[in-house]
Amino acid sequence: MGIRRFVKPVIAIASAAALTAAAYGLRKWVQRHLHGGSNPESKVLIPHILGLRYIENTGVSFGAFAGSRSAMVVITVLTAAAMLALLVWILSGKMKGFLQYTACTLILAGGLSNVLERLLAQWTVIDYFEFLFIRFAIFNFADCCITCGAVLLAIWVVRTDLQERRQKRWEAYEAKHGSDAEQS
Repeated sequence: MGIRRFVKPVIAIASAAALTAAAYGLRKWVQRHLHGGSNPESKVLIPHILGLRYIENTGVSFGAFAGSRSAMVVITVLTAAAMLALLVWILSGKMKGFLQYTACTLILAGGLSNVLERLLAQWTVIDYFEFLFIRFAIFNFADCCITCGAVLLAIWVVRTDLQERRQKRWEAYEAKHGSDAEQS
């Protein structure tokens, strides 16, 4: 059991590191190719669906706390602490299954990406993905990782709850019917 216990956590952490590096690389590409352009309109990636537009976000989700350095310091410290706790949980090996590892890997990568970007870019995050079919906030790759991870974690929680309820119903049925359930 020894070394095999660490394989999934190491893969999860390596994947989070790769996603964090990808987020940073994408940020640099966007900075190089979209920053300071004369056309503030989106560059279309998928017609009528997705575009790229350079935005500097000095706040958090939807620009909340924009311009408040003290709020950004507190939020960054809290996010870093949450990512450290998530890292410890991943390393503990107590996670169950691929879905939970994947969800936590995505959340870790997105959180680390945003923390690193804030620390390296004077509390500013660059957002660049823009939905073209709906008026919505512009977001970045780290936000995608966090959102996808949160959705997968919610699916895992619901699925686990349903499995536990099903198991309890089965146990109650067996207790009520006794040996009849065993003979069927």
